[in-house]
Amino acid sequence: MYCNQMNYLLRLLLVKSGWFQDEDIELKWTLIWHISLHQYCRVKLSEKKYINVDIWAKAQGFPLGDYAHGFHSPEKFETIIDFTKLKKGGVEVKELLSRFKEIKKK
Repeated sequence: MYCNQMNYLLRLLLVKSGWFQDEDIELKWTLIWHISLHQYCRVKLSEKKYINVDIWAKAQGFPLGDYAHGFHSPEKFETIIDFTKLKKGGVEVKELLSRFKEIKKK
């Protein structure tokens, strides 16, 4: 399930629970690996206290309060690319696709 669909369900559950109002939940956008759009929620707990809730990243092993962004991505995906070996020009798309295919087969 995509992150925006997960956030829609999260918002629905939080509001229907009666503990939160619709305006207590903000949708935020970020980039994963600086190329892939990602959405997470920022939930208002009190007048001055908020928590980031990223259900997609939580399913990938992130703790509650954290969210996927930049090269701060789930460990599961960090093993796909060795970021220390990236060339100045970037990674070949074919190489990335082949690594994704290998992991998908496992």
